[in-house]
Amino acid sequence: MSREIRFRFYDPFNKVMQYCSMEYKDYLSKFFIEYCNALEGENNPVLMQCTGLLDKNGKEIYEGEKCMCRMNGIETHIEEVETEVIYDLTVGAFCHKVISKGSDYKWFGLNSKNLLSCEIIGNIYQTNQIV
Repeated sequence: MSREIRFRFYDPFNKVMQYCSMEYKDYLSKFFIEYCNALEGENNPVLMQCTGLLDKNGKEIYEGEKCMCRMNGIETHIEEVETEVIYDLTVGAFCHKVISKGSDYKWFGLNSKNLLSCEIIGNIYQTNQIV
């Protein structure tokens, strides 16, 4: 199975998210030149990769997304949890890190069999509070 590799980076100095796709090979080099330029000084841009999955609205899920997920709970109840999408080096996969209080879950895989639905509600760099 193959998928298109996509990247984005958040530029905190200019407060913008820059996107790039491997589909546009000429643009890929320009994207990483812009990323390297953003690294100069104390800008601290954050590079993120697309997971290759879509949320329930068809929007691509990237690292750093905040999501609202509906899960089959451990005690057979359905629970809604707020998560952050991360890449976990210990399991070598993209995961949902639960940021809601009082959840049965700490983290779970993006393709977890207990995941009923997932909706992007923002990202950790541009969304301070969730309504």
